[in-house]
Amino acid sequence: MNEKRFLDRLMEMIAIDSPSLMEKPMSEYLIKHFKERGLEVSADDSGREYGSSGQNVLVHIPGSLSLPPICFNAHMDTVEPGRGIEAVFEEGRLRSAGDTILGADDKAGIAMLLEAYEELREKGIPHREMYFLFTIGEEIMRGADHYDTSGILAKYMFILDGAGAPKYLCRASKGKMFLKCRFHGKSAHAGVDLHEGINAVCMASDGVVSIMEKTAGLRKETALGTTLNVSSIRGGEDGPTVPSYAEVTIELRSFSQEEMEELSKIIKKEVCMSAEKYGGKAFVEAESVCRPYHAQTEEYLYKRTGEAIINEGLDPVEVMTGGSSDGNIFGERGFVCSGLGIGIYNVHTTEEYMELEETKAAYRIMLDIMTR
Repeated sequence: MNEKRFLDRLMEMIAIDSPSLMEKPMSEYLIKHFKERGLEVSADDSGREYGSSGQNVLVHIPGSLSLPPICFNAHMDTVEPGRGIEAVFEEGRLRSAGDTILGADDKAGIAMLLEAYEELREKGIPHREMYFLFTIGEEIMRGADHYDTSGILAKYMFILDGAGAPKYLCRASKGKMFLKCRFHGKSAHAGVDLHEGINAVCMASDGVVSIMEKTAGLRKETALGTTLNVSSIRGGEDGPTVPSYAEVTIELRSFSQEEMEELSKIIKKEVCMSAEKYGGKAFVEAESVCRPYHAQTEEYLYKRTGEAIINEGLDPVEVMTGGSSDGNIFGERGFVCSGLGIGIYNVHTTEEYMELEETKAAYRIMLDIMTR
């Protein structure tokens, strides 16, 4: 790796604001970068379907080795607060200078791919046929879901989006489901005819308490890693009015799709019972964001990843992660996926940082997969 070039380019990309749904500048940056190098680049407009300004970008890189082609994937979008980021490099660590995330999730993965192509090209290193796929909307699980993968003539997908050390080999990642619970009551003047109203906020509160009591064991996870998080509760407003509407959002994560679906039935039952207790009504809308992904450990790419980690002098550690990625969606669509940690930590927080030596090790592992 040309360390200076890698860091300079990564910090340049970090300075480009690209929160989810606003990835256009990053899309344009990558399209320009690879077209200037004479590569075949395609970009789609599927982001328009869910309100994104960006484009998924696919780059095809012909190979000279008779090895199965692999698609390498990283995502452009970041979580908030992710605008006006200033990156600082000190004592081998890259971090944010202010009150924002760093955005190494996942611009470190993007920078690894850009640097890899430069090194392979400059040194004339033989490599397999490859695709670089840069997705939008990963943090909201939309970009990969809407992307037409017919242009990727490869069976294997290597995901460069893993937190932690490069020895960590992803064996499984949780699926995710959202439940939107809507409570409908009846408005009334709180000072005149309070008892004529049906308080939707009270219904919602009662529903949350009931759900948490019924699913108390999930706070320590089930054997299948199932967790429940009440992520938001909204309803009513300041003033003398009995609130007629309230809304609760619940997030489920699990290594088992079946367990999430069974749990959603329990939640729906408890929510409706809480509403009826107050004389109101409730409706629950369940959305499966992505199914759990379980690596196909006997497949070529998973074994090749483990070999490359060993070649780096590390002992592979198989992990099952609670986070979801594009790998969940691409795995469901038939790709054989693999991935590893790329040296990023505390992602999705203002304490996010990247350990350069670990990222360089992940880079060498990736290069090993590209060339052997």
